[in-house]
Amino acid sequence: QLSGKVSIGTIVPVGLSYMPDATEAFGRLHPEVGVRTEFGSNDRVFQMTSEGEVDFGLVSFPHSNKDIQFVLWQQEPMRLVCSSEHPFAMKNEVSLLQLSGIKMISFDRGLQLRQEIDRCLTKAGIEVNTCMEFDNADSMIRAIQASRGVGIVPEAAVRRETANGSLRVVACRELRMTRPLGIIFRRSGRLRGLRVTGGGHV
Repeated sequence: QLSGKVSIGTIVPVGLSYMPDATEAFGRLHPEVGVRTEFGSNDRVFQMTSEGEVDFGLVSFPHSNKDIQFVLWQQEPMRLVCSSEHPFAMKNEVSLLQLSGIKMISFDRGLQLRQEIDRCLTKAGIEVNTCMEFDNADSMIRAIQASRGVGIVPEAAVRRETANGSLRVVACRELRMTRPLGIIFRRSGRLRGLRVTGGGHV
């Protein structure tokens, strides 16, 4: 039986997409443990984990360093999405060629995810017209809705919007891209906030 507290650092889209259900499930197993969630950029979550501000981190494109180890959690599919008023919304499927020259809302070019998307499109010989850039998926999704635009985003980040019909996932069989998600933790150190019934820390 565990008691105490555990802290999780997470990037925003992963935290919003997965943490509510995960926290609820964990709470049923360990009702005496409090879970605290801290949000930040990928770099910030690495920093928080390395410096012991949080016990674990949920990040994209995980990697190890002298302070951090990681466990690959899942490969999250990337999807082409558009607003319900975009011309693509009326199509059952599009090809990558149809993206050539299209105005696209994208992630900031400094993010690894954006660089991977650009690499995928360049490999296919596709050049898009990036009209807006954002450093997080939530802002990007709002912009796609507001501007009646199109973009490539993590599948889990748009579950609510695709369910209520404000965004549509457009099938594109040639777009075979995933975003690796991982759980990071310090190489040294215990979970000092957790206790096991009978004494001692985890």
